[in-house]
Amino acid sequence: MSQKKDRLFIFGFAQDNWSSQSSKISPEKLCPSPSNSDSFRLWGDELRGKNILLDESHEIEALIDWDFTYIAPTQFILNPPWWLFLETAEMWPSDLHDWKTTYESRLETWCSAMDQAEAILNPNALPPPLSKYMRES
Repeated sequence: MSQKKDRLFIFGFAQDNWSSQSSKISPEKLCPSPSNSDSFRLWGDELRGKNILLDESHEIEALIDWDFTYIAPTQFILNPPWWLFLETAEMWPSDLHDWKTTYESRLETWCSAMDQAEAILNPNALPPPLSKYMRES
């Protein structure tokens, strides 16, 4: 464990040279690890469509349901949102294979929409775009 101490933050990124995953995926194909020293942000696990109120012109008016909101590392944003399913894995009516197939389809739809938004807003905001981090997550 001493070899792994203080290195968990690079697990799954291009700088990961110690985990079993690193021997399966070429580092050149993975995104670089973001800085582990950046600030923390307000994070809400419940931030999803049903908790966003819009006005008549479809602009965000308010965010509601702040339960499970906490301060988290900025890297949390690199993972795709869990609510792409609208149901958690535990509540999924079919088997795990069906859950995975459905999730991968919705994830690709989400990342495609992110690709379009990233191209419009700022194509150089992150060295690799956020959608690439989410696809690898």
